[in-house]
Amino acid sequence: MVDDGTSAVSHVEAVTKFRIIDTVLSQDTGRLAPSPKPKRTVMLNGFAAADVDALYEERHGDA
Repeated sequence: MVDDGTSAVSHVEAVTKFRIIDTVLSQDTGRLAPSPKPKRTVMLNGFAAADVDALYEERHGDA
């Protein structure tokens, strides 16, 4: 599904890595804004910070 969605965009815009999380994202949990988009600060300061760092380390070979 991700491959199908990224085939129509440039390499820079393409999704190259992702993680599936086992957490509900909703306005009730405080993780989604009314728009509904994830609240970046909440996501990075919460459970996802280690996962985000790991994705960048893998990408740049720093692991």
